[in-house]
Amino acid sequence: MFLTTLTGGLFAGIFAYIAVPILMRWFKKKEINAMRPFTYYCWIVGGLVLPTHFI
Repeated sequence: MFLTTLTGGLFAGIFAYIAVPILMRWFKKKEINAMRPFTYYCWIVGGLVLPTHFI
């Protein structure tokens, strides 16, 4: 179990290290419009999850 956790953490760190510069360039180039799909995602998922919280 420890080896699986260690391997998963190692791969997550490597891919995060690769993804951050790519995402920084993307957001710098696209500015506000790059966040629009994420905004829609947050509204949709929030609208679906919030009612289930009260059930």
